[in-house]
Amino acid sequence: MKLTYVVAVATLLSVSAASAGEAAKTEQSTAPVAVPASAKSEAAANPAVELKQGLDTLIQFLRSAPSIAELGTYLEEKIAPGFDFEFMSQASAGSLYRYMEDDQKARLAKKMEEMFLASLAEKLAMYDNQDVAYLPPRRNRRGQVMVSALVNNPGRYPGRIDFRMHQTKGGWKVYDVVGNGASAIAYYRSYFRKAMR
Repeated sequence: MKLTYVVAVATLLSVSAASAGEAAKTEQSTAPVAVPASAKSEAAANPAVELKQGLDTLIQFLRSAPSIAELGTYLEEKIAPGFDFEFMSQASAGSLYRYMEDDQKARLAKKMEEMFLASLAEKLAMYDNQDVAYLPPRRNRRGQVMVSALVNNPGRYPGRIDFRMHQTKGGWKVYDVVGNGASAIAYYRSYFRKAMR
């Protein structure tokens, strides 16, 4: 069982706002893209703005036709910080998590990050200039936010992606991605349970 293409591409939209102001290559120029300070502060308070800024930076990077090595480095440096892999691994392990030693928990989170980023790198090679439209964000009673995006695939129905985010000490982080009803946490929960048998 593999993550669907839409889930894999969707997760790339969660680049942290901090990466939005860093240099990005484009087809026309290699000049850095500057993000005004007001936009950065707005992104820190609004996960929907943060997601949009991350997507803009990501699209610029993908249009530069990066090599596999460049893509791997980009994912590690720009994508991984936007995810709460510790929370994702805890949710994926379920009740087994409380019986794990600290080093086992750390290894599980690292394994999840590696698998997740490897899947993204594989799927990003298929990027074909898709556009993204955003729906208004929704906040639940626990302060978590769901930001939904529609990925427009020419000749087909748009793919819907829901980013479930929560506030951490390091800012807003994605703790689950749901693409057309398929949850990343549910996928990894099934994967890890099979691996532990």
